[in-house]
Amino acid sequence: MREFVAFEDVEVVKRSDRALLCRVERKEVWVPQSHIALTDDATIRRAGDCGRLVIPRRLAVDLGLVDVVA
Repeated sequence: MREFVAFEDVEVVKRSDRALLCRVERKEVWVPQSHIALTDDATIRRAGDCGRLVIPRRLAVDLGLVDVVA
């Protein structure tokens, strides 16, 4: 089972065919749409949305949004 992390107050700045450019904790990162958890907890889907982003922890680490936990 994949471990997920959630980020609050995320703004979707732009959308491409395959990814969302999200402003997360003062960083702008491209998040592949295929990696965004489609749960009731995730509230962003398109440009202009603000809310909660839920993604796999491994992706969050790769994007520099969280540190690797030993």
